[in-house]
Amino acid sequence: MVVSDTSSVIYEAVLADVPVVTFRTAWPGGHLLDISEAEDLEGAIAAALGRPEALIQAARDLVAEMHPDTDGRASERVIEATDRLLAGELPPLKPKPLNLWRRFLLRKLLGHYRFR
Repeated sequence: MVVSDTSSVIYEAVLADVPVVTFRTAWPGGHLLDISEAEDLEGAIAAALGRPEALIQAARDLVAEMHPDTDGRASERVIEATDRLLAGELPPLKPKPLNLWRRFLLRKLLGHYRFR
């Protein structure tokens, strides 16, 4: 079981089928036991350890939506797709946008431009 506020560890726990108790999270949902008062923590932990069916099913539904392939072969699929792309079996990737404004701001931050 995981107790957290708003953190990426929440979704790692949900993916691992671990119940999660959150405290005033920014993204509540049926897959979490979210509490807003510290005194509710003990009861929420007890509830999470009981693995209520509604909580577990909501978490599984979220996992199915976020990551439909949970067979442990994601890296294998990425390598296969990369090989197919390099072999010309897939259409080429779209080029990244120029984003000149972001480049300017980054170069300014790094001191490439000196303004007087």
